[in-house]
Amino acid sequence: MAFAFSIGGMFSGRIVSTLSHLFIQMPWVIVLYPSVLSLRGDIGGVLSGKLSTMLHTGQVKPSFSSNTVDFYSLVKAILMLIFVDTLGMSVFTLIINLLVGYASFHDVVYFMLIPLSTCLLATFFSMPITMITAFASFNRGFDPDIIVYPVVAIISDVIVALCYLFTVNIVISLGSLSMRILAVFLLLTFIVLLIFSRNDFSLNIYVSTLREASPTLLLTSLGGVLSGTVLAGLRYTLELKPEIGHGHHS
Repeated sequence: MAFAFSIGGMFSGRIVSTLSHLFIQMPWVIVLYPSVLSLRGDIGGVLSGKLSTMLHTGQVKPSFSSNTVDFYSLVKAILMLIFVDTLGMSVFTLIINLLVGYASFHDVVYFMLIPLSTCLLATFFSMPITMITAFASFNRGFDPDIIVYPVVAIISDVIVALCYLFTVNIVISLGSLSMRILAVFLLLTFIVLLIFSRNDFSLNIYVSTLREASPTLLLTSLGGVLSGTVLAGLRYTLELKPEIGHGHHS
């Protein structure tokens, strides 16, 4: 299992190392990635943990169609977690990197939009995989607690790396236009999420997920924030020898 985890980390590191030519010119590229990878993985852990527990307690049915109110409430809570904690992590990462000189105020828009865009895009792919894995294992008599997170974590690392690569390339190739489009899209997504969540604020699963997970995820994302800052300090070496950074991405 540990080997499988390292394989996922290795692939994700290799994917992001294709951006190594940008590390010196745009330090935010290397600064943000470990934070995004860490936070997205932790949010995936919350989803798989909650889903497994709720399958055992009967709060969720192992099916996509006609599921319970709690199931849909959990999905909305996870999406809200992404907005709350990704933006929180982005602010913290920005402040630290402004202080150490690896970021400037011109980079604010990158710090605010790219992690959130990447996490949402990655969730679009990884959430169904998590659910399929949980439902399939439960229906076959296996314990989702044991199976879901290890399986999904390996795939999730690679998905996050690909989504990050895609987002960064889009932003760089389209410039300020892409940032405006992203900002509008994210704002509209948040508004739609709020509208669809308006009846969930009184539901225990929604409230407890946000209340319990949000501060914990922010704290655990600090490791990724610090890793990114350390890697930014090594960016001249990493741009010349990107393979050095593979270990840090896992």
